[in-house]
Amino acid sequence: MQTGILKANAEEKDGKFPFFTCNENPKRINTHAFDSEAILIAGNGNFGHINYYKGKFNAYQWTYVLTRKTDLINMKYAKYFFEAFFKESIKDVIVGGVIPFIKLSNIQNFKITYFNPIIQNCLINLLDKFDDYTKQVTGLLPKDIELRETQYQYYLKKLLEFN
Repeated sequence: MQTGILKANAEEKDGKFPFFTCNENPKRINTHAFDSEAILIAGNGNFGHINYYKGKFNAYQWTYVLTRKTDLINMKYAKYFFEAFFKESIKDVIVGGVIPFIKLSNIQNFKITYFNPIIQNCLINLLDKFDDYTKQVTGLLPKDIELRETQYQYYLKKLLEFN
């Protein structure tokens, strides 16, 4: 696990590569520091926001970049697991005042429970479809969009719980 080294203002509007900052949507930049499958976690501001990316990219100095350490955990499964449980696990340990932030140890101490790879892949397929459904919001009322997101969060947690 590591962080990017760039400042957020390193963005280049028409850059070739995604540039992950603490915003929900990546910016662009012309240089890449990483070429891997990774989970990117916002370390300040929008702390705990999770992105998944596979390919060449760059990252802001407060963006944590997690790459694969073992073949036992699919990175996309880990992304969904972080989405389901990470923010809740750190809500009492957030540091800072005006701009809250999380520490590297908050991420290092987060434990991922996992199924065998076959079940992980089945869950990923299901959650990918559910994620796509949740994002299809064109023409929906704000309340309907909120209900879809609530439903998604509910099933995400239920599918990944072990009890």
